[in-house]
Amino acid sequence: MKSRVGTTLAGITITLLSASLVAQSPTTDEGDGHHVVHFDEVLQARGIPLTHASLAAALYNNDPRIRLEAASVLAENHDPDAASLIKGALATESDLKTTIEFAGILVSLGDAAGENRLTKICADESLPAETVSYAVFQLVLRQSGAQCIDVLIRRAQNPTSRNNTTSLIEALTRLYRSASPAQKNEISTVFQNGLSDKKPTTRVVASRGLAQTASPNSAEIIKIALQREVDPIVRAGMESDLTTLTAKH
Repeated sequence: MKSRVGTTLAGITITLLSASLVAQSPTTDEGDGHHVVHFDEVLQARGIPLTHASLAAALYNNDPRIRLEAASVLAENHDPDAASLIKGALATESDLKTTIEFAGILVSLGDAAGENRLTKICADESLPAETVSYAVFQLVLRQSGAQCIDVLIRRAQNPTSRNNTTSLIEALTRLYRSASPAQKNEISTVFQNGLSDKKPTTRVVASRGLAQTASPNSAEIIKIALQREVDPIVRAGMESDLTTLTAKH
């Protein structure tokens, strides 16, 4: 499931895409007293029985959330037909977000069709960067995604309306550990360039990327950017990132 976490920076909200692994059930009661709705509770509230036949049919429900919940329950229940059922639904799925999540579930189930679909989404440069970043997130959660690095670097080097630099930097940060030495150098350059971006959100994410990857000369690069940074919230983020880098060494 996708959750959205907003962090306010200088009046701008950064929206970070996140998702839960099917194996990591979001169906627990939080210790702070807040109740997190179970996958099966959502289905039952809509009058959908948790039987094999009903779940299989729900994969084609008009509501994309119901389709996703049904796929999640099938996978969590270790239904022997889960992979084949979800793969069949994936073939006709029209909602791109649900397509990505179906594919992610298939990767968790060990079905190559899931990774193949996510890889195709990564390679499709006609798609918005935010969509591609979400596909990357699904892959990284399942220890994959290195095959997407080159296209993400290329897109980040050629910013357009579809190549949202902030989203691309977030995706490259997640994939950094899987990159080759040459790719890591290119990713670090993308981060460094991001520190000069006109958008405060991009500068924050670029600094965070350098700190999280601890790429060569990250601290010095951030220090130089900090000297010219005038936005107090961005400056605070950079200072925090420098602290993180110092703690790593």
